[in-house]
Amino acid sequence: MENKQEPQTAEIKPKERWTERLEGPTDLLVSAVNIYRQKIVKILALYGIAVLSFVPLAVVFGLYWLMGDGMDGTTRAILQTVLGVAGIISLFCVVFYNIAVQAAVYLAPESAESEKIMELFKRGRSLAGKYFLVSFLVGIFTLLWTLLLIVPGIIMSVYYSFAGLCLIYEGYRAGKALKRSKELTKGYWWAVVGRSLFLGLLVWLFMMVFSIPLWVVDENSVVADIWSWVVNLVSYLVAPVGMIYSYLIFKNLQKIKGERKAEMQR
Repeated sequence: MENKQEPQTAEIKPKERWTERLEGPTDLLVSAVNIYRQKIVKILALYGIAVLSFVPLAVVFGLYWLMGDGMDGTTRAILQTVLGVAGIISLFCVVFYNIAVQAAVYLAPESAESEKIMELFKRGRSLAGKYFLVSFLVGIFTLLWTLLLIVPGIIMSVYYSFAGLCLIYEGYRAGKALKRSKELTKGYWWAVVGRSLFLGLLVWLFMMVFSIPLWVVDENSVVADIWSWVVNLVSYLVAPVGMIYSYLIFKNLQKIKGERKAEMQR
């Protein structure tokens, strides 16, 4: 008798599912605060560099304001041109240095104790151009999705939220960083959103409580002005906790999905 072979059918692979959970939001927050405490000197020093980058721009505006009305038209026109060019250059430096500082702050959690502040800043500075391009692409693609429909815009903004970290820690550039971010977030969209909302709500409540004195004093008083500066300063100092929190979520996703360097994909 002839052996009849059953026809082979293509193997149907089950839909990829990820069962490993991300760390809880409170655990992430505690870890973020602990890292901030350990790296606070470096992070505040980096913030100091960002603040100092505004000095040339402030000088340009100060000189423009001090220009007297008594000078002749030609001299005034020359000075305005010179100060205008200097202002544009100074503004470019402010943007560049602040992007470099942001990249350096993301690098800070894994910065060795022996690494000096300027060495860390230089590492951030070397990534500034590429980091700006990735951030620009995230903004453009998110805007395009939002113009299509609001909901897809929100969804994709979450998928692309780790693109900058994919550049910094895995070396992915431009569109590949967005693709890698989406790959990491796939299957964990709601988990990422939930943890982000938790931190956002907590920060909002903290700043609301901290702003209570502004509700009971005259808004035009000196006390109100001083306290407004204090509130702004506190919000500025709290911001790195959110950045480290995002870094920790990225590291969680990277651990679950597997770390991949861009060089390995060539």
